[in-house]
Amino acid sequence: MSMAELYTNVDARATKTIAWLASPETVLAVPVYQRHYRWTVAVGGRLLSDVRQVADADATQTHFIGSILASRSVEDGDELLTLIDGQQRIVTLTLLLAALRQTVRETDPGLGEQLTSILEHPRIRGRTRVRPHRSGLVVLDGLVFGRPVSVTDEARTLYDENYAYFLEEISHDAPRVWKGLQRLEHVTVALKEHANPQQIFESMNATGAPLKSDELIHNYVLMGLTHDQQLEVEDDVWTNIEANTGQLVEEFFRDYLVLKTWRDDHFKGERGVYDVFKEQFTTLTFERLRDREAPEWLRYSAIYRLLLAPASEPDTELARELRYVGTFGRSMYPLLLGVYDQFRLGAVTRAELLEVLGLLQSLFIRKMVVGESRDGLIARLCRTWGRSRNVDRLRADIASRTPSDERVRSALLYRLPQAGYVLSRLDDRDNLDGVEIEHIFPVAPTSAWRGCENDKSWGERSEEEKSRLRELLNTLGNLTLLEQPLNAGAGNLSFHKKQEDYYSRSGIAAVQKLTTLSCWGAAEILERTAELTSSFLEVWARPPIAGVDGIGHLIGILDVPRRPGYYPGWATEFDYAIFREEILEVRNIKQLYFQVVKRLLEERYDEVLTFNRGTLRAVAEHAQYELIAPGLYVNMAIFPQYLLKELQDLLDDLDLADTLQVKFSADSADEDAGEALTENDDEAADDRTRP
Repeated sequence: MSMAELYTNVDARATKTIAWLASPETVLAVPVYQRHYRWTVAVGGRLLSDVRQVADADATQTHFIGSILASRSVEDGDELLTLIDGQQRIVTLTLLLAALRQTVRETDPGLGEQLTSILEHPRIRGRTRVRPHRSGLVVLDGLVFGRPVSVTDEARTLYDENYAYFLEEISHDAPRVWKGLQRLEHVTVALKEHANPQQIFESMNATGAPLKSDELIHNYVLMGLTHDQQLEVEDDVWTNIEANTGQLVEEFFRDYLVLKTWRDDHFKGERGVYDVFKEQFTTLTFERLRDREAPEWLRYSAIYRLLLAPASEPDTELARELRYVGTFGRSMYPLLLGVYDQFRLGAVTRAELLEVLGLLQSLFIRKMVVGESRDGLIARLCRTWGRSRNVDRLRADIASRTPSDERVRSALLYRLPQAGYVLSRLDDRDNLDGVEIEHIFPVAPTSAWRGCENDKSWGERSEEEKSRLRELLNTLGNLTLLEQPLNAGAGNLSFHKKQEDYYSRSGIAAVQKLTTLSCWGAAEILERTAELTSSFLEVWARPPIAGVDGIGHLIGILDVPRRPGYYPGWATEFDYAIFREEILEVRNIKQLYFQVVKRLLEERYDEVLTFNRGTLRAVAEHAQYELIAPGLYVNMAIFPQYLLKELQDLLDDLDLADTLQVKFSADSADEDAGEALTENDDEAADDRTRP
């Protein structure tokens, strides 16, 4: 909004602040939607410093404290100004004036009476001119009129801290402070009849310390309501949302909006959550808010509380799964808000909810093991859920995005993310209380370390041998849980010393099993990795992929096997593919490559060309080159396996692997690769057909 547009909706004029506060027309009410008073002693101290500086300046000098935005209203027959912007400054000045009055009450009674007239309501005795809401009103009235205030009310505001600070600070220079206060100026901005208070409020708060998105949402929800309606929504809705979400109100609304919009990439900038909220709720009448939106927000915020504090879930099995889910942070929350809500409404069974909690853990841990991005994953699953609210459909989508057993088995040979979570679950523990992660082959082996009693010491080993063991240091086979006191002692000792002095005293079955081994080296680590991998694949199982509502047997692109040569059935291998929610009528890898890359070139041309391994050319070198983009051709004579590999690598590099799944044809051939070309024939053909 430009300044010209702003001032067609408001009446703005420069004003002497103290004279304005003393006017019979100035009675100020802080609306319910305003955030609580936040200025600390440090900020109040800066205002006091400005007052003293202008007091010491030339008599013509003034100090500008900004603009005060207000609209006229009537409450209980009393005409007043509703503060839309300026609460922090006005309340702080009121506290400073109250402290000044207390300081000069005996030494300058005349000034004391003048200050009382500024502080007190011009028409109602014993009531402050500035009317905060809630406990702030009780505390401010108490400070100004000497009324008792409960400890509970005082603890809810910063009023008493600032008042006490001002009392102490101005005790020696009250006349100077009063002189400076009279030189303060501000711009009074009064809204005209057709002004949009929310729009003007946002424009005036675009600089300085910005309001958080949840504060802007709070203002947006309440600003158009009557005072009584504001109080009702504040008491019955917003206070409960804050109680349920604690300090994470903004995060709650973000996760809620991901569930509602099926997107997580449109929260731009510091107020991104608020901007998306406004787009979703362009008009919020009191009736719509009361009857539709508020009940939903309350339901979801109660679930959010449960996700944040699983111990509050009375069902112990659900609580346990929620604790496991918490291992991955809040990333799953948007989808779980939706599924849990349907569970509480009776549309999802307890068994289905437990299944979803388990499936999401399998999806996330498997993706972490194979090193796949999880960006945008939950938003895409929210889309699936939002379209059907069907657990079978959700299960099928999760299955299509979950890395296969083969890929996980291969990746676990070299990495184990979330080691504490994995080991505790394999050991059937709820948490890591009392235990720590033990590296059987130690992180920093001493020169004397040995894997076997009669084996070479660490110092005697070759660099190749050392490198091989270091490679396996943080893998599943080399890690276990061990009680804290035992783990502290085991440290970097040789394997047989750990067995004798520490492992033998452990009550953990997996550790006891280590005491039966005679050696510990690369072969033993790999053998134990293979054994534990089988357990891993059972605990975090990939759900079976079955036909659901016409979606069918969908496989993520990274799990499509690469077969050598032109294998039987390759030309009609697929029924179709789904790429970013679009169904592609493709039958084989070549058609799939062409359709997907063509779309990517339209959106991310430079990135695709930078990644390209030579498949795309600027000229058609023979008849089997097809035009895929202006001035760009693709060699369709390349073996399917190479086009598949390039497509898999490209999508993985662009973090788009999750967006492409294929449906294998029911009658496609699935013969062993050896029935096509032999490896040698394949390599020879490769030399002839690769670009």
